[in-house]
Amino acid sequence: MGDKPALPAKPSLMKMVDVAQDVMINNALNGSPKGSPKTAKKFDSGTPEQGRSRANSFVDDPELKRMEEELFNHCKITENDLKANSGMLLRELEKMGILRDDPRLAPVVTTLKTIKQKVFPSIYGIDNIKLDFNQFKKVIKQSTVLISKAFKGQFVIPEFTDFTQDIAEVYEKCISHSAGKPADYIPQLARGDPTKWGVSLCTIDGQRFSIGDVNENFTIQSTSKPFTYALSLDQLGADVVQKYIGR
Repeated sequence: MGDKPALPAKPSLMKMVDVAQDVMINNALNGSPKGSPKTAKKFDSGTPEQGRSRANSFVDDPELKRMEEELFNHCKITENDLKANSGMLLRELEKMGILRDDPRLAPVVTTLKTIKQKVFPSIYGIDNIKLDFNQFKKVIKQSTVLISKAFKGQFVIPEFTDFTQDIAEVYEKCISHSAGKPADYIPQLARGDPTKWGVSLCTIDGQRFSIGDVNENFTIQSTSKPFTYALSLDQLGADVVQKYIGR
């Protein structure tokens, strides 16, 4: 009697789990909600309009594909990983000042939450979802231009981590200064807590950073004037506003 043919190797448990998760993630992505123009602000990517289909998707755009591949590889935990990690994507964006509650990033966060609810309802948050290249493309699709600008260093402050470190140093140097006292000619000012100290900033590209007592309520008084001025410029134009400023 001849030797019996060898039986095919059984797939490992981890492999079977990965395959099952891929199927569920794909199902979740196929049914994920589309971004709303109210939450996903459109940016001009510089791509010609004829390079898009009616569905507003890029068609055979080699630059877009190359950018997607670079983003995908950048979001791997190790170079040899076959999949990108959602947490790596979110953390890298946060380092560049794009926080996960940024309305422009809402489609990405919403899609990740959909995957989490349908695939990992009680195990993981949205920070540890492994995505293959096609899945990754679908997740970032609605916010591709924003994410691309961030990773290419095209924001007004490209080295945002270094910048925020400088702000943190200024904050620490000033925190011990306690001279003076709150103004008492307005009751709201007199009731202010002089021990509170915080700094929040937002660049024109929406990069945000906060440190200290930034969630405390306080009366802004005349510091509202720059906002009023900006709104006036936006609504009326500089020529009209300048007729009344300083008169």
